Amino acid sequence: MLQLGPITLDFTQFLAAAAGNPLAVAWFMFIRGGWIVILIALLIGFKWWWLLHITRKKQNEWSWVLLAVDVPRENIQTPRAVENIMAHLAGAHTTANFIQKYFTGHAQPFFSLEIASINGFIRFFVYSTIKNRDLAEAAIYAQYPAAEITEVEDYTKDAPTHFPDAQWDMWGTEFILAKHFAYPIRTWEDFHDETSEEATYKDPMAALLETMSSLREGEQLWLQLIITPIKSRSWQEECYRVVEKLAGIPSEHKPSVLDRVLTIPGHVGAMIIDAFLPGNPEHTAKIKEELPSKMLYLTPGEREVIQALEDKAAKLGFHTKIRAVYLARHEIFSKPRAVYGLIGAIKQLNTEDMNSLKPELKKVGTHTKYLWKEMRKNWRKVKVMRAYKFRSNWRGMRGYILNVEELATIWHFPVAESVKTPLVKKAESKRGEPPYELPSPASPHHRPRAAQSEVRGETPDNLPVG
Repeated sequence: MLQLGPITLDFTQFLAAAAGNPLAVAWFMFIRGGWIVILIALLIGFKWWWLLHITRKKQNEWSWVLLAVDVPRENIQTPRAVENIMAHLAGAHTTANFIQKYFTGHAQPFFSLEIASINGFIRFFVYSTIKNRDLAEAAIYAQYPAAEITEVEDYTKDAPTHFPDAQWDMWGTEFILAKHFAYPIRTWEDFHDETSEEATYKDPMAALLETMSSLREGEQLWLQLIITPIKSRSWQEECYRVVEKLAGIPSEHKPSVLDRVLTIPGHVGAMIIDAFLPGNPEHTAKIKEELPSKMLYLTPGEREVIQALEDKAAKLGFHTKIRAVYLARHEIFSKPRAVYGLIGAIKQLNTEDMNSLKPELKKVGTHTKYLWKEMRKNWRKVKVMRAYKFRSNWRGMRGYILNVEELATIWHFPVAESVKTPLVKKAESKRGEPPYELPSPASPHHRPRAAQSEVRGETPDNLPVG
């Protein structure tokens, strides 16, 4: 029974009153405790807004630098070296205390690993905060002592930010995972040709660089990986839950307060069903004897998937966002030449039984259907271009976790034996130790300029060269 003012109603009458005078019933529920729910919702919303505000404010205080990285032509190191670079970059992770998190603001510095082809000339870049520049350079030099690292201007600065544009057209998207991030993609370790007598390595970067080198005058293709260091062991627990589910291992994880609240409606429904629709006591009283796991009954393929999940969780991970942009003049814009080649190169890393990267086309991709197609497409182009230029780690789709092996598969310096692309910018001279009597630079911020290399053809004006 419910007391609505001076009137006492049963539940059926209460529903009838709600249909006849919903405002009175809503007010009744509000003053009888509904305001507490509304207050909690407002406080939660304010908390998330405040944290987002102070985080963005903190990020706006950072200064950034774009570093062009050129490796020697005779590079024979596998992506294992780039794995070590990324593991080194994980040292940039910081932990916020209570004051920083809720009052002064805290944001985790991140890095952007990029490959850009401008008119067919290809170069590798690392975008970093100035404070983490030394960390990035040390990580690269530790694995590639003969590399040349040069501070350059942003190659995206002259690209249009509003569409439609009189001269340029573009295509852009973000790549997302088809399954839960616990499932790994195909990595560079799987590209060893064991059937060959020499057990050759087929570099997955070859297809991407071949597509990029085929671009014409007036075409640009960019690939960007935003990687944010995260707390160690902060994501592996979720991977192990997926493993337990696949293996049939009973979970021993304690439910959180939110989990318990969300299960209340289910328990109430079960009580009602038991009260009005009692089952056979002989059946309800049975207790199923659970097996410790079903590993003995898994197929070889299922065992391989579980092993792959555990292998992924064994390595360091980064919160990741992957973007791609194809920019070209209207008269030569060609998706088959650039976009299809890019997507095909990424699809080398996809497997049907585990995970795959796919372009997101429904929300952020520059592909629309039905109503106001052109207007919506141009607005998406603006958003993708701005997100790329700002190297944003929060705009667009929600990110996911990739470990260092997966990241090194997507972004690494080409192995000389596997990749013969001639237009990749490479260091021509080896770095040697300076003589001890050489005077030190007067400025503490002085950076040695990279040795210039000769490339085939005329270098475009907007190619970022130190």
